[in-house]
Amino acid sequence: MLSFSSLVLGKGPHIADLPAAPSGAKWADPPAAYDRLVYRFKRIRLSKPGYMQLFVVDSEGGAPRQVTNGNFPNGGNEFGPNRASWTPDGKYLIASVNRHPESDHEFLDTEVYEFSIADGSLRSSDHSQRP
Repeated sequence: MLSFSSLVLGKGPHIADLPAAPSGAKWADPPAAYDRLVYRFKRIRLSKPGYMQLFVVDSEGGAPRQVTNGNFPNGGNEFGPNRASWTPDGKYLIASVNRHPESDHEFLDTEVYEFSIADGSLRSSDHSQRP
C-alpha cells in the first residue's frame, strides 16, 4: 500500500442566513468567512475550509481510503503534508501530528501518533487510547 496526505473539504463558519435571490436576479457569489489563523497561503490563494488527512491506496490500484479523520491537521497543514512512516508489519502509519484544539496557534506542538490502517484508531506516543 501507499500512503499520502490530501485535503478533506469541510464547511467554513456559518455567519448568517442570507435571503434568497428574487426571481430572475443573479446575485454575487456568497461571502466567504474564515475562522482559521492561516487563511491565505503565499499571498496567492485563500485557503479552503477543511483539514489534511492521511489516506492509503493499494499499490495495485483502486480507490483511496481515508485513514485519519476529525478536525485536526492529521495529514499536515498549509506549510506542507505530513510524511507518515509505515510500521514494519504494514498495519500502522506513524506520524507527528498536532491534535490540539488551537493547533493553528502552535503548529509545531506535535506528538507522535500511530494510526491503524484497519480501522483508523489511533494511539499516542504515551500509549493512551485517545487524546
